[in-house]
Amino acid sequence: MKKSLALTPTVEKREKEEPANLVTFSQAAALAIVCAACFCVVSIYAYHAFFSPRLATVDIQKYITDVRDALVAGEVDEKGAEEAIQTLSDTINALPSRYTVLSGDAVLGNAPQVLRIDLPELHPSGNKSDKGGKSR
Repeated sequence: MKKSLALTPTVEKREKEEPANLVTFSQAAALAIVCAACFCVVSIYAYHAFFSPRLATVDIQKYITDVRDALVAGEVDEKGAEEAIQTLSDTINALPSRYTVLSGDAVLGNAPQVLRIDLPELHPSGNKSDKGGKSR
């Protein structure tokens, strides 16, 4: 006796069920536009805040004249004058690389977003311990 195995496929008809959280094309497009706009705003702000070139002004001529006048008047010695000039150089070199330093005479007006560098005052030479001491 031969046993025949009939293989009959069982096909079940299933109805297509749509997922409940289906996003439409217009919703996806709106989300993409909002994300792109946010990215653009953040990119422009970051460039302006961290990478855009800036201007800085220093009144070099006035500062050098003040140092020279103080040296001639005997208010500072040569070492103090050299320190004042070195302070000027250090102040300019301490700025970040995105700053372009201009002489104060080159800027004709109060241009917006121009950093004005204030240099330290000249200190007279002599002992600081003589302040308040008896004069002889």
